Amino acid sequence: MYAVMLDTNIFDRLVEDDGLFTKLPRKNFKYYATDIQYQQICAMPKEKAEKQAKMEIFFYNLVNKIPSITKQYFGFDHSNFYNARFCSKEEAMDLDELHRKKKKNLADALILLTGKYGGNMIIISEDKKFPFNEAKKKGYQVYPLDEFLVSFRDM
Repeated sequence: MYAVMLDTNIFDRLVEDDGLFTKLPRKNFKYYATDIQYQQICAMPKEKAEKQAKMEIFFYNLVNKIPSITKQYFGFDHSNFYNARFCSKEEAMDLDELHRKKKKNLADALILLTGKYGGNMIIISEDKKFPFNEAKKKGYQVYPLDEFLVSFRDM
């Protein structure tokens, strides 16, 4: 069974591409997100209320139900304390490096760290600025969505 962590921008893509939801492999896959992704969806501006509602529907239909949202690493103003874990020294160093590479985007760095240390999950992102090659060298299983769909379509 593969565990897959979805970055928030994947929910954007699901809303934009009607057929994408059916292309995601399901048989040997469980999809996860953290409170961080859910909070990012809920924080969308009111003028995007229709898109936000669609993203929430995909979130609830794809992610392994709300109680199964994985515990994420704690960052002030980014994660809920009740559902957080704290870093070891190695994880903290990894978080610091990710945080710098992600141009100070702590939410994304916390999601990546959670994906790696929270169960060696496959992390899928559509972030054009994400350093995929550097992350793979550090042991992260990261893929842009289209590459993930091609690499895992027959599983």
